[in-house]
Amino acid sequence: MCGPDRRFYCVNANWPGATHDARVLRNTFICQNFENGWRPFPNAVVLGDSGYGASNWLIPPILENPNSEDERRFNRSHKRTKNY
Repeated sequence: MCGPDRRFYCVNANWPGATHDARVLRNTFICQNFENGWRPFPNAVVLGDSGYGASNWLIPPILENPNSEDERRFNRSHKRTKNY
């Protein structure tokens, strides 16, 4: 996991490659820290794919057909940001 400065905040190589990313995340210290209110910088959130559940700190894309231009723009921005 890295931040907007492209600095790594968490690396976990303890799971086999077939393990889903959401399971790996749930079992990391950074997930537990986020759940407890810690943030690496103010207002930090994590962008995840649709396999992650939404929370106050983890934001997946809008899955159901985005109905508005704002929702479509959000999904485009989410995809570009998540995959840099």
